Amino acid sequence: MANFNDGLFGSFTVANKIGTSLERLRYWENLGILKPNYVQCGTRQFKRYSQEDINKAILVKKLVDEEKYSLGGAIMKLKEKLQSTEKSQDEEKNFILKE
Repeated sequence: MANFNDGLFGSFTVANKIGTSLERLRYWENLGILKPNYVQCGTRQFKRYSQEDINKAILVKKLVDEEKYSLGGAIMKLKEKLQSTEKSQDEEKNFILKE
């Protein structure tokens, strides 16, 4: 697949980058952990993962493989992390607006 230099990555590239299988990526997608974009190229559509998707996949893989979380536990931990990140971003925005 061509590199479109759009900051998005194909399934094979992502699987190799994080050291997992395409099947596992698809499974995580089916569970809603990953939400790839779809890029139209002619008459074909390709899944393309953002850096945010890759970061989520790396975290889930680490939690499941290294820290021995169940997949359900890893998903809960991921949600907690995303919520805390959103909260800190909101606090940063409020701080900037007050100045």
